[in-house]
Amino acid sequence: MHPPPLSRTVRFGAFELNLRTGELRKHGRRIKLQRQPAHILILLAAHPGEIVSREDLRKALWPDDTFVDFDHGLNNSINRIREILCDSVASPKYIETIPKQGYLFIATVEEVVPAQPGPSPVSADATPAERPADAALNTISSGSAADSSPDRRILVRTGQLVGIFVLIMSMGARSFPPSILPGRPPSIAVLPLANLTGDATQDYLADGMTDALITDLAQIRSLRVISRTSAMRYKASSKTLPEIARELGVGAVIEGSVARSGQRVRVNAQLIEAQSDQHLWAKAYESNLQDVLALQGSVALAIASEIQIRLTPEEQGRLGNARPVKPDAFEAYLKGRFYTREFSNNTEDGIPYLKKAIELDPGYATAHGALAEVYSWTADTLEDARREAQMAIDLDPNQAEAHHVLAWVKHTLDWDSAGAEQEYRRALEISPGDAEAHESYGYFLSHHGRISEALAEMEIARQSNPISTKLNLLTGLVLYSDHRYDQALASFRRVLELSPDSLGAERHMLRTYEQKGDFEKAIDIFPKAAAWFDIDEEHAIAMARELRRSYESGGAKAYWQTRLRQQTQGKYQGNWLVALTHAHLGDKDETIALLQKECDSHSHALRWWLKADPIFDPLRGDQRFQDIVRKAGLPPDSPKSL
Repeated sequence: MHPPPLSRTVRFGAFELNLRTGELRKHGRRIKLQRQPAHILILLAAHPGEIVSREDLRKALWPDDTFVDFDHGLNNSINRIREILCDSVASPKYIETIPKQGYLFIATVEEVVPAQPGPSPVSADATPAERPADAALNTISSGSAADSSPDRRILVRTGQLVGIFVLIMSMGARSFPPSILPGRPPSIAVLPLANLTGDATQDYLADGMTDALITDLAQIRSLRVISRTSAMRYKASSKTLPEIARELGVGAVIEGSVARSGQRVRVNAQLIEAQSDQHLWAKAYESNLQDVLALQGSVALAIASEIQIRLTPEEQGRLGNARPVKPDAFEAYLKGRFYTREFSNNTEDGIPYLKKAIELDPGYATAHGALAEVYSWTADTLEDARREAQMAIDLDPNQAEAHHVLAWVKHTLDWDSAGAEQEYRRALEISPGDAEAHESYGYFLSHHGRISEALAEMEIARQSNPISTKLNLLTGLVLYSDHRYDQALASFRRVLELSPDSLGAERHMLRTYEQKGDFEKAIDIFPKAAAWFDIDEEHAIAMARELRRSYESGGAKAYWQTRLRQQTQGKYQGNWLVALTHAHLGDKDETIALLQKECDSHSHALRWWLKADPIFDPLRGDQRFQDIVRKAGLPPDSPKSL
């Protein structure tokens, strides 16, 4: 059977479809239809009364050299078409599903013939090839009664769809234009790769490969890549790709899957235009676990090439020169990452896996860097973090994560501002898209009173990590340092929206309300904030009642006097916290004496907040205070701030 001729526009029911552009209208009003559903609708509407098999659709729209989740993509597209046409599976008016075969367009299809100034001089016996396109059949019938019987002919020869396929490809075949990745730099999100092993215990493999792909792409300076923290929130999400892309602010999305058979791993990656949900590129990559690092780099290079990103020689070198890794070491590394990501409660469970990876492959720089990151989360293991970070850098100077960890150690443990900033800059030079490095660098800058620079780094991080509790928390702290209390509170509330159980957000809301002088709200939030100091709920409620009585009877001074007594008698005492309360009370001598003790004990809190906390503003003109600032390795306050 030959395919019916393609006219420009056909009508079925209240709808008109342009078979050349895919434009759909209802009662003359244009309806937005994404590219992939439009392609499928063209194929169906051009063959009314004939079953178009799923295999025909696959061959026409997903060529043989692409590897996609075809069933998922086709089902979504058919559902979208039915939604637009107000059609249903149970009582179809337009598209009928033929089980185990394909789809049938059952509506009557008529050609929309534009008005012509006069008859075309075409002879009655002209061949179809000699006739203009607009001389196609006025009515493309939905078929006779016999045609609608269960034994309808199925289009099994893809050649019958060649005409439509060529048309569709002419609509979609194009290089990746700037409009697909709007903004400077262009933007992309890597969604969590699906685990196709059939074994939920292998989730670590899919998550690890997702993480690695994000890390590799983040090294490309001219590409904005959504961080793992934000991307992983969409794991198993029911949202559509356009919805996800809109929330993340990206022009394109990478999705795919990971499958494994013994020591072989296969990654299917698909590049999808966010606005239209159109599959632009897809490819499968397969290798032994030993060469999986090279596989990851190959995927990143292919994506960069497809979206026409120009890589620097250094970027090409980093992505293209991956060393082999022992398979058992790679598996141990992935499991360690799986258990330790995002300050998981299973952090201690992850460390043995990372140590095992290093034991199996001592030259595995990435495993050393990962272990360094985990150690950097705890004050007691910062020296361990330094050791592992330095080992990673010795093995691979381009280990961005290790430079980031070393920066934090030099800042917090060594009080070495120049050395820390050098490491931060090196980390961002290697991986300019690393949102976590930008936010950490911004936090470092705020500790040095460089607030405008800090906020700029936070904004860069936000563009790549818009759904991050940690980033919103740190941004709130920088805003607090800049005396922008209402904005800081808004940022802390955003943390609670993303993570309702965040104790840090409520603790910092408490300090912000107190600094702002809004004691009523400070007292309201005190019982929740007190959990940060490991105070049980019953005791915290009693403390809040006492604070309210004091404030109502004696104002702010009575509030702080009660806080001081609670601190010195309770379990959340300490020189730093007591110093803050004395500062609120205006006790300069006592505050400076306690700060000096903190300085002598090499307090991390003093290093972080001496320059950054507005509570110390009244002390900045005191030479004793400036001496402590200098001893802490921080720059002196400028005359304007004194």
